Amino acid sequence: MTANLISPIIVIIDALTALGSFSIPNEELSEAFRLLKYGMIFLCGFFGLYGFVVGWLLLLIHLAGLRSFGIPYLMPFAAVGKDGISRWTDGLLRAPMRRLNRRPVYARRDRRKK
Repeated sequence: MTANLISPIIVIIDALTALGSFSIPNEELSEAFRLLKYGMIFLCGFFGLYGFVVGWLLLLIHLAGLRSFGIPYLMPFAAVGKDGISRWTDGLLRAPMRRLNRRPVYARRDRRKK
């Protein structure tokens, strides 16, 4: 007789998550990751897929509100030039160095706020 409290796939996912958390070398980052992981487990456990989506939305809202040296944290992924064209040459995927002939929009001196 089994208790059927959790499914076998949950045990596998939790084991992979635990192994992944041991691979983070920076202790401060691993603590933040651990807190985020427990929060997401709580949300997913109580609200299912909706909790997962809400957790990711809360994380993106938090990251969008952060600033580093006066520059928004997610600026490389939302950088738009003066001509209205998005500069994706140095965002998620980096273009070859020979194509990177200008500074990114978010790194120009005139765009910095003090």
